[in-house]
Amino acid sequence: MTKSATPQRTVLVVDDEPVNVQLLKRKLEWDGMEVLTAGNGQACLDIAKSEEPDLILLDVMMPGMDGFEVCQKLREDERTKAIPVIFVTAQNSKEGKLEGLQAGAVDYITKPIDLEETTARVRAQLNYLAINQENIELTRRLGESRRTAAIGALTQGIAHNLNNMLGVVMGYLELAKSNHNDPEKVLKNI
Repeated sequence: MTKSATPQRTVLVVDDEPVNVQLLKRKLEWDGMEVLTAGNGQACLDIAKSEEPDLILLDVMMPGMDGFEVCQKLREDERTKAIPVIFVTAQNSKEGKLEGLQAGAVDYITKPIDLEETTARVRAQLNYLAINQENIELTRRLGESRRTAAIGALTQGIAHNLNNMLGVVMGYLELAKSNHNDPEKVLKNI
């Protein structure tokens, strides 16, 4: 598959620190991704609902609504529940990571972030997403093929039965025609 055939993926970067947002934005754009940005949890929710990004890089520690709460709200909404979320945070405790994963994140990156590692993790998640979408499409097409095959088999069965019945009717009509001079035989065949 050529690079031009691959759809451009959209990543939403959410962090209350503009420097962090700009670093990630530049790196991801350099790697060919479209990047949306948000400076707080509510903006993240609004953008996620309206733009439906392919992935969200979400800071955990933000004023107001923290990343855990944002992730929970994303999971509760039908439009955003399937968007993968990668937490980006200065918290590197095991409990914090577990809490993030339990909140619905697919990965957890600790600050200070390594831009190459972050990009690799984003790409990995986008690859998982593409594979999942392809599987969904193949499953849909398989279902359509099965329905088409079932309809074809049903139609073929009906046509076969109709042909059999018409064959019988045609046979009796031929008998009636061949015995047209004998009214008793015609009535018997009819």
